[in-house]
Amino acid sequence: MAIYRKLYPRIWPQLAGMSDGERAMAFYVLAGTQTNRIGLFRFMVGAAADELRRPVAATRRHFSSVCRTFGWVYDDAARVVWIPSWWTWNEPENPNVLKGCLKDLDELPATFLTDQFAKNDETLPETLRQTFREVVTTRLNKRFPKRSRNQEQEQEQEQKQDQKQDPRTKSGAAGAAHPSGPVENSDGGGPSRVVDVLDEDLPADKPPAVTDLTTRQVEAIIRREQIELTGDDWVEDVERVKRKIPVGATYQAKTITAAIESMRFKRRAGVGRAP
Repeated sequence: MAIYRKLYPRIWPQLAGMSDGERAMAFYVLAGTQTNRIGLFRFMVGAAADELRRPVAATRRHFSSVCRTFGWVYDDAARVVWIPSWWTWNEPENPNVLKGCLKDLDELPATFLTDQFAKNDETLPETLRQTFREVVTTRLNKRFPKRSRNQEQEQEQEQKQDQKQDPRTKSGAAGAAHPSGPVENSDGGGPSRVVDVLDEDLPADKPPAVTDLTTRQVEAIIRREQIELTGDDWVEDVERVKRKIPVGATYQAKTITAAIESMRFKRRAGVGRAP
């Protein structure tokens, strides 16, 4: 863990409309004890609640809100958060410093976010990008032996196709804050409650009308509805999932794509059940 972190004045406009609890959470994620040197790290809500001295439910709610505001991505199955704009504000001084920072990859569990992280080198200086690609590829392939070049090429192709068809998801990779607002199921009705528990699974018997579905909840819908993900047509897979979203529920477009990518990752890695 580093001795200090950088915080920039440009963050203040986005913090202005937040509650005190949300502002504390934003600072905690950026400079707390769970944060590492690469902006991709394990994040335990319970530990955050303990250190911030706040109720767990409120901590989850604040964390969810902050992630939506800043465009951060959370894999609630692996308990890993990713800050896409990390390198913009935490630029390594030279290749050797970058190599040292990337050792933090060794502490991560299996998560689909590592693949997104590996492809997000646009915020690094041109002089560091080759080092980043080489070190990340070497470390991830060593830590996750089932990872192969063919899988990486498949994921790159999927991402390019997704960006062409749905430009709203592209801004998330660049670290833009809240690139798109929540989308509500257009079949009618309205959200009956707000989900304040990030790791809440949808019950198998009846899906409640919820707002801002999490990645894990969308995965639960895919499993429950037995949605077939072909892997050949990314756009069609997204549409299949959207058609099964409960009436009145709202969601981020990037949440749908993240859930599909997570299910594909688990299928390739042989983790859990995937359609």
